[in-house]
Amino acid sequence: MAERSEVARVPANLMRTMPYTAYVAVGSYAVVCWSRDAAWLELGLLLGEIANAVAKSLLKKVAGPKAGLLRRPEGAADSGIYPQHCPRASSSSGMPSGHSQTSAFLAIVLSHLVVRRSGEAVPWRRCAEPTETCAQPSRPRAELLVPLGYIWLVAVLVMMSRTRFAGPLAVCVDGRAVAHHTVPQVLVGAAVGCLLGEAAVVWHSGGDGGPWVGLAAAVLALVATAAWLEARCQGARGGDADADGGSDGDKSRDVGSIEASADVQPVDPEASERAGAVELPRVLFEKRTRLTDLGLPGVIPEAIGKCSWGRGL
Repeated sequence: MAERSEVARVPANLMRTMPYTAYVAVGSYAVVCWSRDAAWLELGLLLGEIANAVAKSLLKKVAGPKAGLLRRPEGAADSGIYPQHCPRASSSSGMPSGHSQTSAFLAIVLSHLVVRRSGEAVPWRRCAEPTETCAQPSRPRAELLVPLGYIWLVAVLVMMSRTRFAGPLAVCVDGRAVAHHTVPQVLVGAAVGCLLGEAAVVWHSGGDGGPWVGLAAAVLALVATAAWLEARCQGARGGDADADGGSDGDKSRDVGSIEASADVQPVDPEASERAGAVELPRVLFEKRTRLTDLGLPGVIPEAIGKCSWGRGL
C-alpha cells in the first residue's frame, strides 16, 4: 500500500498528539495568562499521566505480561508522536489507554466549565449564601450544546483513533494502518479518565473527590482481577497440554522400554557365574560356540571334558 500524503496524515497525527498538545497548550495558557485554574488543570493532567503509568505497571505485575487484556494489538507501533517517520514495535502494556484517559479527563473538566459559565445550576457548586440559588440566567441552548458537542466529539475521535475502527484517523506504519489499543483498553481508560475528572472538579470546587478516586481504583481492581483470572486460565490450559504431552511421552518411553526388554534382557554377573556350571557345557557341545564368544578365557572345548563336572557329558 502506498504511503499517504502529508496532508492525509494530518488528522491521524492530530489525534495521536492530542495529549501532548493539551499539556503544552494548558501549560502555556497558565504561564502567559497567569491563570490559577489553568495551572491546576495542568497539574491534573500530569498527575493523570503518572496515574496511568502506575496503573499499567501494577496491572502488568499482578496479571503478568501474557494476559490478553493487557496486550496491545498485533503490530502496534511505539507510542512516539510520529511513528510513521521512525516506526518501532510497541513493548509497553496497553491497559488502560492513556490517550482515552486524558481525553475523558479533559472532556469532563471542560464540560463542567462550559456548564458553569453558561449559567446552568451545577449541583456541586457551593453558594456564598444559603439562600442563593447558584443559578444565573441561562444562555441560548446552542451556546451550551455546541461547545459540549465539540468537546466530546474530539474526545471520542481520539479514542476511536486508538482502535482498529479508526479509519482515516489511523496512523500508518510502513504503509498500513495500525491499532494501538483494543476496545476494552480504550473503554477502561475512558472510564478512569471520567472518574478522575469528576474527582478533580469536585475537589477544586471545595468538595470531597475521594469517592470518585475510589471508583476509579475499583475499576482498575476489577480489570486486574479479570486479567489475573485470564492469565491463570491460560496457564492451566498450558499445564494440561504439557501434562498430556508428558504422559504420552511417558507411555512411549514405557512401550519402548518393554520392547527393548523383550529383545535384550539384562545380565546379572553373579547369576551368570552360578549358572555357568550347567549352561556352559550345553552351549559348548550343543551350540558349538567358542568360549571366547562368551567372554571367558580362550581355552579349547576339550579341556572341559577333563573337568570333574564335564566328564558326564
